Amino acid sequence: MSVKKTTSKIVLLSIVGASLGGLGMHSYRATHTMQRELASSPVSSSKWRPLPLGKHLATINTEIEKLESIPDSSDQEVTLTGYVYVRQQLFSDVEYKWVLPPEVKIVSGQISDGLANTKSGDVIKVQISVTGFSKEMQSTVTLTASTSQDGIPVGSSSVISSKPEETWDGVAQEMKKSAEEQLQENAVKVK
Repeated sequence: MSVKKTTSKIVLLSIVGASLGGLGMHSYRATHTMQRELASSPVSSSKWRPLPLGKHLATINTEIEKLESIPDSSDQEVTLTGYVYVRQQLFSDVEYKWVLPPEVKIVSGQISDGLANTKSGDVIKVQISVTGFSKEMQSTVTLTASTSQDGIPVGSSSVISSKPEETWDGVAQEMKKSAEEQLQENAVKVK
Protein backbone atom coordinates (compact mmCIF):
# COMPACT_ATOMS: atom_id res chain seq x y z
CA MET A 1 0.00 0.00 0.00
CA SER A 2 1.43 3.37 -0.92
CA VAL A 3 2.29 6.07 1.59
CA LYS A 4 -0.25 8.38 -0.06
CA LYS A 5 -3.13 5.88 0.44
CA THR A 6 -2.05 5.18 4.04
CA THR A 7 -1.86 8.90 4.80
CA SER A 8 -5.28 9.44 3.22
CA LYS A 9 -6.80 6.68 5.37
CA ILE A 10 -5.22 8.06 8.55
CA VAL A 11 -6.48 11.57 7.76
CA LEU A 12 -9.98 10.27 6.93
CA LEU A 13 -10.17 8.20 10.14
CA SER A 14 -8.92 11.19 12.17
CA ILE A 15 -11.60 13.44 10.67
CA VAL A 16 -14.35 10.87 11.30
CA GLY A 17 -13.13 10.30 14.87
CA ALA A 18 -12.92 14.02 15.63
CA SER A 19 -16.39 14.58 14.15
CA LEU A 20 -17.95 11.81 16.24
CA GLY A 21 -16.15 13.07 19.34
CA GLY A 22 -17.36 16.62 18.73
CA LEU A 23 -20.92 15.42 18.16
CA GLY A 24 -20.78 13.41 21.39
CA MET A 25 -19.49 16.40 23.40
CA HIS A 26 -22.15 18.67 21.88
CA SER A 27 -24.86 16.18 22.80
CA TYR A 28 -23.44 15.77 26.32
CA ARG A 29 -23.26 19.54 26.91
CA ALA A 30 -26.76 20.12 25.52
CA THR A 31 -28.22 17.41 27.76
CA HIS A 32 -26.47 18.62 30.91
CA THR A 33 -27.31 22.28 30.24
CA MET A 34 -30.97 21.33 29.80
CA GLN A 35 -30.91 19.23 32.98
CA ARG A 36 -29.36 22.10 34.99
CA GLU A 37 -32.00 24.52 33.73
CA LEU A 38 -34.83 22.11 34.43
CA ALA A 39 -33.46 21.15 37.83
CA SER A 40 -33.37 24.79 38.90
CA SER A 41 -36.97 25.41 37.85
CA PRO A 42 -39.89 24.59 40.16
CA VAL A 43 -40.81 20.90 40.17
CA SER A 44 -44.51 21.61 39.67
CA SER A 45 -43.88 23.38 36.34
CA SER A 46 -41.75 20.60 34.83
CA LYS A 47 -42.25 16.95 33.98
CA TRP A 48 -38.49 16.42 33.85
CA ARG A 49 -37.13 13.40 35.69
CA PRO A 50 -33.46 12.42 35.93
CA LEU A 51 -32.30 9.75 33.54
CA PRO A 52 -31.64 6.41 35.28
CA LEU A 53 -27.98 6.20 34.32
CA GLY A 54 -25.00 4.92 36.30
CA LYS A 55 -24.54 3.64 39.81
CA HIS A 56 -25.58 6.91 41.43
CA LEU A 57 -29.18 5.68 41.38
CA ALA A 58 -28.36 2.29 42.93
CA THR A 59 -29.72 1.51 46.39
CA ILE A 60 -26.25 0.55 47.66
CA ASN A 61 -22.76 0.52 46.14
CA THR A 62 -19.57 -1.19 47.21
CA GLU A 63 -15.97 -0.31 46.57
CA ILE A 64 -12.63 -1.82 47.56
CA GLU A 65 -9.86 0.70 48.04
CA LYS A 66 -6.98 0.25 45.61
CA LEU A 67 -3.82 -0.97 47.33
CA GLU A 68 -0.69 1.17 47.12
CA SER A 69 1.38 -2.01 46.90
CA ILE A 70 0.52 -5.67 46.69
CA PRO A 71 2.72 -8.02 48.75
CA ASP A 72 5.38 -9.99 46.85
CA SER A 73 5.01 -13.10 49.03
CA SER A 74 1.87 -15.00 50.09
CA ASP A 75 3.00 -15.11 53.73
CA GLN A 76 2.89 -11.30 53.99
CA GLU A 77 -0.17 -9.72 55.57
CA VAL A 78 -2.18 -7.05 53.77
CA THR A 79 -5.21 -5.02 54.92
CA LEU A 80 -8.12 -4.70 52.50
CA THR A 81 -10.47 -1.76 53.01
CA GLY A 82 -13.95 -1.70 51.57
CA TYR A 83 -16.79 0.78 51.62
CA VAL A 84 -20.54 0.25 51.46
CA TYR A 85 -22.36 3.38 50.26
CA VAL A 86 -26.06 3.62 51.17
CA ARG A 87 -27.69 5.66 48.39
CA GLN A 88 -31.37 5.39 49.29
CA GLN A 89 -33.49 5.11 52.40
CA LEU A 90 -33.55 1.49 53.56
CA PHE A 91 -36.09 -0.35 55.65
CA SER A 92 -33.97 -3.44 56.27
CA ASP A 93 -30.44 -4.21 57.40
CA VAL A 94 -27.50 -4.19 55.01
CA GLU A 95 -25.40 -7.34 55.06
CA TYR A 96 -21.85 -7.43 53.76
CA LYS A 97 -19.52 -10.33 53.07
CA TRP A 98 -15.92 -10.71 51.92
CA VAL A 99 -15.58 -13.61 49.46
CA LEU A 100 -12.08 -15.08 49.60
CA PRO A 101 -10.50 -17.72 47.35
CA PRO A 102 -9.05 -20.82 49.10
CA GLU A 103 -5.45 -19.52 49.05
CA VAL A 104 -6.39 -16.28 50.87
CA LYS A 105 -6.75 -16.66 54.65
CA ILE A 106 -8.24 -14.12 57.04
CA VAL A 107 -5.97 -12.88 59.85
CA SER A 108 -8.24 -10.29 61.46
CA GLY A 109 -11.54 -8.52 60.86
CA GLN A 110 -15.03 -9.82 60.21
CA ILE A 111 -15.69 -11.80 57.07
CA SER A 112 -19.39 -10.83 57.19
CA ASP A 113 -21.80 -8.82 59.30
CA GLY A 114 -25.20 -7.15 59.32
CA LEU A 115 -25.43 -3.38 59.49
CA ALA A 116 -28.59 -2.18 61.23
CA ASN A 117 -30.12 1.29 61.21
CA THR A 118 -28.39 2.48 58.06
CA LYS A 119 -29.79 5.52 56.34
CA SER A 120 -29.34 7.29 53.04
CA GLY A 121 -25.92 8.92 52.81
CA ASP A 122 -24.16 6.50 55.19
CA VAL A 123 -20.73 5.23 54.19
CA ILE A 124 -19.70 2.11 56.09
CA LYS A 125 -15.99 1.25 56.15
CA VAL A 126 -15.12 -2.45 56.53
CA GLN A 127 -11.62 -3.92 56.79
CA ILE A 128 -9.99 -7.32 56.91
CA SER A 129 -6.35 -8.37 57.08
CA VAL A 130 -5.37 -11.41 55.03
CA THR A 131 -2.42 -13.49 53.90
CA GLY A 132 -2.15 -15.27 50.56
CA PHE A 133 -3.15 -12.20 48.54
CA SER A 134 0.11 -11.51 46.70
CA LYS A 135 1.87 -11.19 43.36
CA GLU A 136 2.85 -14.88 43.55
CA MET A 137 -0.55 -16.04 42.34
CA GLN A 138 -3.54 -14.42 40.64
CA SER A 139 -6.25 -14.06 43.32
CA THR A 140 -9.41 -12.01 43.48
CA VAL A 141 -11.23 -10.90 46.61
CA THR A 142 -14.82 -9.71 46.39
CA LEU A 143 -16.82 -7.49 48.75
CA THR A 144 -20.57 -7.94 48.43
CA ALA A 145 -23.37 -6.02 50.14
CA SER A 146 -27.07 -6.76 49.98
CA THR A 147 -30.38 -5.64 51.39
CA SER A 148 -34.01 -5.65 50.31
CA GLN A 149 -35.88 -2.64 49.04
CA ASP A 150 -39.68 -2.92 49.08
CA GLY A 151 -39.32 -6.70 49.37
CA ILE A 152 -36.96 -6.95 46.39
CA PRO A 153 -33.39 -8.15 47.05
CA VAL A 154 -30.76 -5.66 45.85
CA GLY A 155 -27.01 -5.76 46.10
CA SER A 156 -23.64 -4.64 44.89
CA SER A 157 -20.16 -6.09 44.67
CA SER A 158 -16.60 -4.95 44.09
CA VAL A 159 -13.52 -7.00 43.17
CA ILE A 160 -9.79 -6.50 43.70
CA SER A 161 -7.11 -8.55 41.97
CA SER A 162 -3.64 -9.42 43.24
CA LYS A 163 -2.31 -9.13 39.67
CA PRO A 164 -4.32 -6.29 38.09
CA GLU A 165 -2.01 -6.24 35.07
CA GLU A 166 -3.34 -9.70 34.12
CA THR A 167 -7.02 -8.71 34.24
CA TRP A 168 -8.92 -7.63 31.12
CA ASP A 169 -8.73 -4.01 32.30
CA GLY A 170 -4.96 -4.27 32.62
CA VAL A 171 -4.54 -6.02 29.27
CA ALA A 172 -6.77 -3.44 27.55
CA GLN A 173 -4.62 -0.59 28.93
CA GLU A 174 -1.47 -2.26 27.61
CA MET A 175 -3.09 -2.86 24.21
CA LYS A 176 -4.15 0.78 24.01
CA LYS A 177 -0.64 1.96 24.93
CA SER A 178 0.91 -0.37 22.33
CA ALA A 179 -1.49 0.82 19.62
CA GLU A 180 -0.75 4.46 20.41
CA GLU A 181 3.00 3.79 20.20
CA GLN A 182 2.57 2.05 16.84
CA LEU A 183 0.55 4.97 15.52
CA GLN A 184 3.26 7.36 16.64
CA GLU A 185 5.95 5.27 14.92
CA ASN A 186 3.99 4.90 11.69
CA ALA A 187 2.66 8.44 11.55
CA VAL A 188 3.67 10.30 8.43
CA LYS A 189 4.70 13.84 9.09
CA VAL A 190 2.68 16.17 6.84
CA LYS A 191 4.27 19.50 6.04
